[in-house]
Amino acid sequence: DDNDRQLLEATARQLGVALRQIQDQKELYRLSNTDGLTGLLNRRAFNTALADAIAGSGGNGGALVYVDLDNFKPINDQLGHAQGDAILKDVAAVLAKLAGESDFAARLGGDEFAIWYGQASVAAAERTATTILSKIEALGRTLGEAIALGASIGIAVLEQGDDPDGNSLVARADAAMYQAKHGGKGRVAIAPTGMAGS
Repeated sequence: DDNDRQLLEATARQLGVALRQIQDQKELYRLSNTDGLTGLLNRRAFNTALADAIAGSGGNGGALVYVDLDNFKPINDQLGHAQGDAILKDVAAVLAKLAGESDFAARLGGDEFAIWYGQASVAAAERTATTILSKIEALGRTLGEAIALGASIGIAVLEQGDDPDGNSLVARADAAMYQAKHGGKGRVAIAPTGMAGS
């Protein structure tokens, strides 16, 4: 009857409002945790995810791969920021594809990226890092010979002494990346073991 119809219509309207609010909340959560350009995790979300991964590792290790693009600034300077943004998106797509289901990739800012590989050995992480290097160099070849886009990559394996929030792990991977960069760029460096907490 009419009363039932009116009740159903009112319930449907309220349900519609509630569903829209849920969708809006999900979208706000997504926007607050992802990098707006690449769709990867942003630094804040990465830090949270890394702490959660370390807590859930059960002592089974894992590896952090820290990627910094080489010669990225000339792309923006010579080819424009639109081309620079396109390269960042392409790099993000490479990293997202190389991250497994239980792994995650992030853009930490500028032209710096990271991937966490849960339960990965240093050898497996190094193989993946070599693949990343070759794919980024291939992206660089599309830009012409004037710009030699590449990457310097540092790897750090989770150790017993690493702090639970991941700061020491990130610091070791970052230091290894700078070692690769100062060693001539376009290479992979592995953080020495036994350095956690030092």
